[in-house]
Amino acid sequence: MVRGGYIIVTTFVSVALPFLGDFMSLTGAISTFPLTFILANHMYLVAKKQKINSLQKSWHWLNVSFFGLMAVAASIAALRLIVVHSNTYHIFADM
Repeated sequence: MVRGGYIIVTTFVSVALPFLGDFMSLTGAISTFPLTFILANHMYLVAKKQKINSLQKSWHWLNVSFFGLMAVAASIAALRLIVVHSNTYHIFADM
């Protein structure tokens, strides 16, 4: 019953919002992007604190900084798409 209820709710939300892909982009920008690219580098830095040279350390911090900025840019772009599409489409709109 819980699985069926979950399917019904998600189906209703996806039908109500024809631009659901924009919300998926926001979810990816906020969670998937940082978890994939930032957290791995940061965990490596913490785990190998004393054992890596300065070149490796600066490379990982460059990755953390660059992908952090990319996550912020992707979040802003996703929010912009949501705003633009929410003005264009209406609830239960047929695309």
